[in-house]
Amino acid sequence: MSARKKSLLATAVVLLAAWPAVHMILVARCQIDPWEFLGWGMYSLPSPQVHVRVEQLVDGRPVLVRPSNATLARLDRFATWRTRLGKLASIDALGSEVLALEPGMEGVEIVLRRWSLDRETASFDFRESRHRFVR
Repeated sequence: MSARKKSLLATAVVLLAAWPAVHMILVARCQIDPWEFLGWGMYSLPSPQVHVRVEQLVDGRPVLVRPSNATLARLDRFATWRTRLGKLASIDALGSEVLALEPGMEGVEIVLRRWSLDRETASFDFRESRHRFVR
């Protein structure tokens, strides 16, 4: 075996050995789906789910409305990507798109609800975050 092949093999072994630690850091810090990207810890957690809804801002207060079908489709696509990529899927681009798809709305508040397993109570729980976008 040539020196170059040995070097490539050694590099591959090091990367393979390091990936579980890198993947766990991405899951913990960026909230990526532990079931994606060849995660070895995928059986230790249920797959997280992200639900997205949009609320119209009226006089600065969020009001629940039924957005257009185009907006609903975009929210569904974003929920899928946010579930897989966690915080790596940018909410800012979504806010701009929703405002463009809903010209009658002065502003919107996008609510993200991420369902996951609470390790302390061993029950399902969610964390909610709200993001405001105004024209």
